[in-house]
Amino acid sequence: MKISIHEPITISELGCRDRQEDTVSPAPGVSSADNRLFVLCDGMGGHENGDKASRVVCDTVVSYVREHWQADRPLTDEVLTEAVRQARQTINGLSDGKGRGMGTTLTLVALHVGGCTAMNLGDSRIYHLRTSEKQWKYISRDHSLVFDLYQAGEITYEEMRSSQQKNIITKAVRAGDDRNPLPDIVHIGELHDGDYLFMCSDGMLEQIDDDALLRLLCSGQTDHEKALSLVRMAKGSHDNHSAHLIHIRRVENDGKGTVADDEHTSRCNALNVVPKNAGKRQEKTAEPQHLPQQRSHYRRLLWLALALATAAATLLFFI
Repeated sequence: MKISIHEPITISELGCRDRQEDTVSPAPGVSSADNRLFVLCDGMGGHENGDKASRVVCDTVVSYVREHWQADRPLTDEVLTEAVRQARQTINGLSDGKGRGMGTTLTLVALHVGGCTAMNLGDSRIYHLRTSEKQWKYISRDHSLVFDLYQAGEITYEEMRSSQQKNIITKAVRAGDDRNPLPDIVHIGELHDGDYLFMCSDGMLEQIDDDALLRLLCSGQTDHEKALSLVRMAKGSHDNHSAHLIHIRRVENDGKGTVADDEHTSRCNALNVVPKNAGKRQEKTAEPQHLPQQRSHYRRLLWLALALATAAATLLFFI
């Protein structure tokens, strides 16, 4: 498979923060149509820790992948998981006991002879859009408390987006994290001319929902105009907001080296997540009005208890 792309566009905005804790590779103004590896990290840990964590993890992953992979062959899962292990080892060495809790999300997109490989840890997002159908084909699954509650059927998608607990991350590249969580990896073996791959930190999504993003990317604007619109739409975001906009120009598929496509079936694709009991809720329309209200009240109490427990565990992790 031979993939050519338009000149990619990278966004990196401070938001209302005084420090940029997102790191992107390639950096803004450096991307070219020859790039095949894109990485975005959103740091956490407060003060300088988030800045340092995202920069070091991004640099380590990019360096390792470039050393062990060329775009004329598929990128293996083993190379990616080892890159994450190397990044975690590096950040552990930097923390030296003082930066416990410093960490970062990690998203990666690689274009190669087999198609596209997407990897994520945390709540930064990767999207695959088919503009010819005006449909999302892939949205990465957030590793967050609110997404787990959404999947469990305890909260709605809208409640997940507006929750004050949405910044509680369940997976990341963190210093001192002995669990060594594995990243989600999805293989995209089917790309069409005109498709978009969009990567962004969660700050970009404070003011922009999936529907608005889809409408913008499917509009008749140029890529530069779309990038300017994204910056304008995210202007009120409190957090740093960064993104890679990757527009597929042409795909020539000779059937050689194509990866086993699991985009449409993967459990890592948020589009495949169906909240538990979602169907049962719709069936019970004849219940007295006070019962759904009571259940909603109990769900919110459970949600609050889980959130407090997770917050306490996170606080202990940072101490």
